[in-house]
Amino acid sequence: MTETYESQQKRVTALHEYEQIAKAHAAGQASNEDRDKARQAALDAGANYNALHTAATGFIPEKVRIEDYPHPAGAIVRGSSGLHTVVDLDGWAFLACCITHADQGRANGYYPQMSHGRHLTQVETTNVDSYDCPFPNGFFG
Repeated sequence: MTETYESQQKRVTALHEYEQIAKAHAAGQASNEDRDKARQAALDAGANYNALHTAATGFIPEKVRIEDYPHPAGAIVRGSSGLHTVVDLDGWAFLACCITHADQGRANGYYPQMSHGRHLTQVETTNVDSYDCPFPNGFFG
């Protein structure tokens, strides 16, 4: 099941709060109890232990809503791994292997993410109208 925008916001907000408390704790400005409460609040908001570790180091990835992504659905973009088509997958931007496989629910690809407002996946626009999918049978083929 895809995470909703509301549940992501709740999780990310709790992780940001944990990040601040963890930094204060490391500097001796917050108690173990404060850190433990913030950790539990993040877990209750849907974070996992890996997310807690990365949040304490300042890395909190989150998916990008399609309306907030700099490239519209249907755009063909070039990234470090080749060409992708931007698709709207349940309201989230998704970089799919191709539009055909995305329409079939068989797309190989990934969700571009942000951390602290910075895009983690760098892609550029292209003037390509179409391309041959590198995955002839899609993700499940």
